[in-house]
Amino acid sequence: MNTFKKNQIIITALAIMIAIAGYLNFTDKASIKEEKYVFNNKGSDVTQDAGVLVPNEDELTNANVIEEIMEETATTGENVTSEETAIVDEAQKETVGEAVFVSSNSVDSRYFLEEKIDREQTRAYSMEILLGVINNEKLGEEQKIDAAAKMVDLQDRIEKEAAAESILEAKGFEEVFVRMDEKGVDVVVNAEKLTENELAQITDVVARKTGVAAELVVITPLKINK
Repeated sequence: MNTFKKNQIIITALAIMIAIAGYLNFTDKASIKEEKYVFNNKGSDVTQDAGVLVPNEDELTNANVIEEIMEETATTGENVTSEETAIVDEAQKETVGEAVFVSSNSVDSRYFLEEKIDREQTRAYSMEILLGVINNEKLGEEQKIDAAAKMVDLQDRIEKEAAAESILEAKGFEEVFVRMDEKGVDVVVNAEKLTENELAQITDVVARKTGVAAELVVITPLKINK
């Protein structure tokens, strides 16, 4: 019984620390934007003061809830370019080195800001759900441990994405968006086109910072319309 209580305390403490770290990371990034936008999981504009809706405790008793949450999060990040902002022709795909290069169209000036806000809100939503699983007395210890592990994995992705974006921007790429999921890493760069040297630079940085194999890195140049 004492061991169970200790495990519960450790799991809860870990979850709270991760949640705080994720929240601080989100608020730091949000503070630098010129305009305040809030987007839902599908990337559509909702409202300036919309909150994140979290299912109630009864909905969190489903044994498959953790997997469903993570699958939904991953699905949201599968295509970093929306239908309104980029149309990718399969015939335009080329292999450059080991990474995948995808040619695409230009985008609205708010594209990168909107995508980053959408990513952060989706992750914050998942974190809140997982924390709800951990704090749900109706669920077993095994599910709570699994939820805590998922939170650690999610926070790890957040930090790796931020590190990759930071280094790429330091190397001269003005606007960069990086998103990891189970299938690999999507990278969108503000550029009309990229040279082979630039593609190699991006691939190297992303592969090193995320630990993902170079062939699973998909790079898309999107020129911002001024």
